[in-house]
Amino acid sequence: FILVDRYLSWFLPTEGSVPPPLSSSPGGTSPSPPPRTPAIPFASYGLHHTSLLKRHISHQTSVNADPASHEIWRSETLLQVFVEMWLHHYSLEMYQKMQSPHAKESFTPTEEHVLVVRLLLKHLHAFANSLKPEQASPSAHSHATSPLEEFKRAAVPRFVQQKLYLFLQHCFGHWPLDASFRAVLEMWLSYLQPWRYAPDKQAPGSDSQPRAPFVQENLLMYTKLFVGFLNRALRTDLVSPKHALMVFRVAKVFAQPNLAEMIQK
Repeated sequence: FILVDRYLSWFLPTEGSVPPPLSSSPGGTSPSPPPRTPAIPFASYGLHHTSLLKRHISHQTSVNADPASHEIWRSETLLQVFVEMWLHHYSLEMYQKMQSPHAKESFTPTEEHVLVVRLLLKHLHAFANSLKPEQASPSAHSHATSPLEEFKRAAVPRFVQQKLYLFLQHCFGHWPLDASFRAVLEMWLSYLQPWRYAPDKQAPGSDSQPRAPFVQENLLMYTKLFVGFLNRALRTDLVSPKHALMVFRVAKVFAQPNLAEMIQK
């Protein structure tokens, strides 16, 4: 976990502009490899299929126009590697194969697997929230943005959103009805509250306007998975303090000011 956290902090910095450049070789600087594009298309939520970096570079008129374009590819590649390692089974194609009655093997995530995915989600929320207010505002999209700024906006919806939903859906349906489900629950609740990882950490009801787009884009996370949790809770022994605590945690999150209204809209 410590190593993963260091990789995330280095290649997806929440402070600063771009990841530090690679050290140059004795014979001079070596050119950065070309940007990579995802091997698996992201078909849900109206996601873009082209690489952010490739799309940005295609509009460059000068090699030196933006130094970040030579560094951001490493951040994008690292995220793709982590997603492929931890959420590969939850691409739409793989998930459909797993649900088939003729599937020869089933994939059951471990508690450690869930914890490392939660670590990734928390860092991605902090990474996205590190955008300055003027960069995150809708009017900022009309101006030229750097690859890193665009990557911060699109990292979660483009690389993680669909696979994470299928991952959570699988966990909600197949995880044992015991207290170990707390790890899955906290991962889900962490994803539902990106505002917790904002630098200022405003009160939940202080300003709902910036949060509405996230809630709308992740509506199934707030609705269908909530129903899935209730179905699980009804089958557990709520006299147990650990099970009762999980119900309390979910109720506390969904009782935040304005959240229910945003979901209904």
